[in-house]
Amino acid sequence: MRTLVYLFAHRKQRFGSLSLHLKTWLKRTWHSPELIRLLLIRSALRSKGARVGVLSDCVGTDFVGSLRWLSIGDNSFVGKCKIMLHDSVKIGDSVVINDDVTILTASHLIDDSHFLQVSKPVLIDNYAWICTGASIMPGVHIGEAAVVAAFAVVSKDVPPFAVVAGNPAACVKYRANIGFSYRPNLLRACYEAWVGLPWL
Repeated sequence: MRTLVYLFAHRKQRFGSLSLHLKTWLKRTWHSPELIRLLLIRSALRSKGARVGVLSDCVGTDFVGSLRWLSIGDNSFVGKCKIMLHDSVKIGDSVVINDDVTILTASHLIDDSHFLQVSKPVLIDNYAWICTGASIMPGVHIGEAAVVAAFAVVSKDVPPFAVVAGNPAACVKYRANIGFSYRPNLLRACYEAWVGLPWL
């Protein structure tokens, strides 16, 4: 419901001819099945204990464990990846997590006679981008606007604005600190039909 309220309140007004007005509403109607599908996914996650913000989507994400450990801020996108919820996973606002990413929150003590499991939380701050195929190990904190390159294996904290790559992941550069304000999910057609492109 919050998403529909947000979209209606922030809808882009189309002034001009009747045909332009009709075209806008036809576009919104055309994309309504996708919008409804995303709303149902979000509602199902919330009903199982997850905290999912406005305009945040999990499309084909494989969750293992209790969804009460999951928290996602506003305007974030989580693709077809695997998130192991043996401890908390907190994802901030305007985060992009691409397909085939793995986020782990538990491991085993290899020198313990009972092979005990230990769990640690994962925290991903606002505007971070986790690229395709990356792996995030238990206890890792990804800083604000950091980028984890494709297929990187991250076992240590990543500083804000750092770009890390490789196995084990190492910093290769720093992203310009330009005061990011983008909202990646507004590029989805079902949202863009309502609010328009962010830069227009």
